[in-house]
Amino acid sequence: MNNSAPPPYPGMLTIAIFGTNMASKIQVEKLILGSSDTNGMTSKDFSMKENSLFKIITTKDFFEECPYPDQRTIDFMALSHPGPQLFILAMNPENSNHQAVVVQIKKLLNVFGDSLISHLIVVLPDEDCYNSLIHLRDKNHIELAIQNENLARKCKRWCEDHYEPFRFDFHDYSERVVRIRKLDLEQKRLNGHQMWQPDAEDTDGETSVTSGATSANPNGKPRNPFNIVLLGLSGAGKSASANTILSTAKANLKDCFRSEPSSLPVTTQCEEKTIGNLYGRLVKVVDTPDFFNKGIPDSEAQIDTCKRYLREQCVILLVFQLGRMTQTENNILGKLESKFGQNISDRTIVLLTHGDDLEGSLDQFIEIHDHLKAIIHMCGHRYHLFNNKSKDSKQVKELTKKIPQYKKDKNLKYQWQCPTQ
Repeated sequence: MNNSAPPPYPGMLTIAIFGTNMASKIQVEKLILGSSDTNGMTSKDFSMKENSLFKIITTKDFFEECPYPDQRTIDFMALSHPGPQLFILAMNPENSNHQAVVVQIKKLLNVFGDSLISHLIVVLPDEDCYNSLIHLRDKNHIELAIQNENLARKCKRWCEDHYEPFRFDFHDYSERVVRIRKLDLEQKRLNGHQMWQPDAEDTDGETSVTSGATSANPNGKPRNPFNIVLLGLSGAGKSASANTILSTAKANLKDCFRSEPSSLPVTTQCEEKTIGNLYGRLVKVVDTPDFFNKGIPDSEAQIDTCKRYLREQCVILLVFQLGRMTQTENNILGKLESKFGQNISDRTIVLLTHGDDLEGSLDQFIEIHDHLKAIIHMCGHRYHLFNNKSKDSKQVKELTKKIPQYKKDKNLKYQWQCPTQ
């Protein structure tokens, strides 16, 4: 038997605090974070604070009635994705009896599943309460702790002893919905915005999951533009595809991107063109250089520029020329993720160009090209074909239907759906 101590838990520890008494939850939060500098953000239902070791998600009364319970649950899952290391149920002195604790635990289990019990600590206000509930620890294997200065150390040690974090089972909610909502909240945070929950009066009478559903935020201010960012190697057809999108918006020739056959890169820096309205937002089409071409001047500055577009709401079009898959293109998604982050595949549509050269079915073509098939699989099976010689706007309209969006169905469950246009 290996008696060595478990390795320290890697990275920041995510802890979620639940309970009915806000004062008790804030006290637990302060004990864990201590006096160190913290960063944070808030919404109607959550506050999130973090220091170098802990990320603390403190819920309001999570189980009280509200007009959007599914949205609240999805937001919590997004903030803590793929799952917290630790759930804390903070009890106050007036409500620390056996029945009150059991009721709160059952509510947590009903939402997050029975496996939560092995990741739960009930934090009690004093030693008397602790002693009165010791039977829960002994008979039901529920971890107990006391609100004191040792709480942060206890939480860290507990996470190290339980190396695997809690994982959501995604039985009631799609993981893709949660991951994209996580991206949405992260972008708001990077832009210095508060997390936003939908108001009761939505433009279509339904609760929207993302902030891109309407043209203004709850304060009436215009929303950030939506970016269509084209990535790919030289010669794949990025600029020509960007111009195809612009042509649907009836852009003038002078407003188009430079596109011509050439042995050298034609696009050497990030360029943008602003077009019409999509999902209630102004849309920017962003053409980019081949970031893997050594002939691009000041490539690091261009990468930084591209990152700024990707930090906003966007879709990425990863462009390949039909039938041309070099070794660099085979590995391009991994290389792009190393430059721009591992979550870019969640926002990517594979765009194939030279559709006029296709003989037979596109699905059959993909099926026999293993590297292309693998890239499409990593991008959530989202792909589209352009014939940039065609003036038919239908191919652009069909592309917009594949942009990742959410919509609430009639059963009030959130599912991954293409938007209707």
